[in-house]
Amino acid sequence: MPYNIYERDTLDEYIHDMNGRYSADGASFLIHLGDITGSKTCSESVYKAVDSILSKSKLPVLITPGGTLETKNNYVNLIFFLISFRC
Repeated sequence: MPYNIYERDTLDEYIHDMNGRYSADGASFLIHLGDITGSKTCSESVYKAVDSILSKSKLPVLITPGGTLETKNNYVNLIFFLISFRC
């Protein structure tokens, strides 16, 4: 997630909500499981859009590559992932 623009908006709203209450919850970090493209290769702009949303978090964000990197297009997705999330 997010696989489409609606889910990107939902993720953005979630980050905004978390920023408003993270200190009260005692959270130390946020984990995103990284499957942001579904099962397809997508453009670098999709990775950058998710990075832009996650960068709004007041908590440190940990992101994993997710299952998309297991597809036949895994090298393309991996390059976009590494560039976009500055790994």
